Amino acid sequence: MYVTPSGPQEVRIDGANLGGTAASPASYGLYVYPQSSSAPKVTVTNSYFHDSTRGVYIYNNYGPSEVSLVNCTFSNNGEAIAQIGGSYPPVLTYSNNIFVNQKTFALNLAGPIPQLTHENNLLFGNANNYSGIAADGADYIKADPTLDNSVPPEPRVGSPARRTSVGSRAPATDFYGVARAGGADRGAVQGL
Repeated sequence: MYVTPSGPQEVRIDGANLGGTAASPASYGLYVYPQSSSAPKVTVTNSYFHDSTRGVYIYNNYGPSEVSLVNCTFSNNGEAIAQIGGSYPPVLTYSNNIFVNQKTFALNLAGPIPQLTHENNLLFGNANNYSGIAADGADYIKADPTLDNSVPPEPRVGSPARRTSVGSRAPATDFYGVARAGGADRGAVQGL
C-alpha cells in the first residue's frame, strides 16, 4: 500500500493485513512518501505486516510526515520498519508491537528523527534487531512471543506479549474488533 499524501491530511489504517506470501513476497506492506511540506499524519493500529521486503518504508524526500505504528505484528519481512533519510525528518512512534523473524533488520532507522517515541516492543528471532540509530527503548522484551499459527498470529497463554502493552497507547479493540479489556496484549491480536 502506497501512501503519498500531498497535504496535511490524516490517514488511519486499522486491522489491515499488509504483505505477501513466503513464496511471493510483496515489496512493501506500507510505503509512506509525502509529496509536500504540509506534514501528513499516518496512524496504523492493529495491523499485520508480513512477507515483504519492507513492512513499513518511510521516505521523506519531498516533505515531512508523522507516522505512528501501535499494536502491530511484524513477521517474516526483510525489514519491519525502515526509515531511509530524506530531506525532512519524520515524527515517529512505534509502541506495543511484536517484531518476529525479520530476515535483515527489525528496525532500520537512518535518522535523524528528532521526535522519536518507542516503547513496549517485543523482538525475537530477527537476523538483527537494529541498524542505524535504532536501539532498545523502555520496557522492551526479547523473548519468544509464542504466537499461534493463525493469520495474524495471536499470543498463546503464557506469552510475554500478553497483558503487557502500554494501555494508554493501545487501541480499545484488536485486529478482529475484540475488546482489549483486562490489559492489552502487544501486537495486532488480543489473546483470549
